[in-house]
Amino acid sequence: MDIMDASGVALVLIGPGSIDQAKSFSEKSKFEGEIYADPTHLSYEALNFVSGVLTTFTPNAGLKIIQLYLEGYRQHWKLSFEKDTVSRGGWKQGGTIVAGPGKNNISYLHNPL
Repeated sequence: MDIMDASGVALVLIGPGSIDQAKSFSEKSKFEGEIYADPTHLSYEALNFVSGVLTTFTPNAGLKIIQLYLEGYRQHWKLSFEKDTVSRGGWKQGGTIVAGPGKNNISYLHNPL
């Protein structure tokens, strides 16, 4: 983050969930940049980010979940998984976009298909 700040780069997060989820993430992660909530998931659909149980639970993802759990990371079950993923069929996978300057300048897009 220090390198990004020194380079004049802003890190912005957009999550496919509610404002409450974005606030919870911000508080737990101590992330100091901009965080936006996308409860309609329109940004994910516009970027064709993948979605589905099989794209979420890969062998590598399972190992990472176990590793993070052993390191003490816990996800708020009611707020994130049960409320959004199960009830809304979320299972959204994120990606990475490097954009700017300006509104129409995307120099990198990683969409894990």
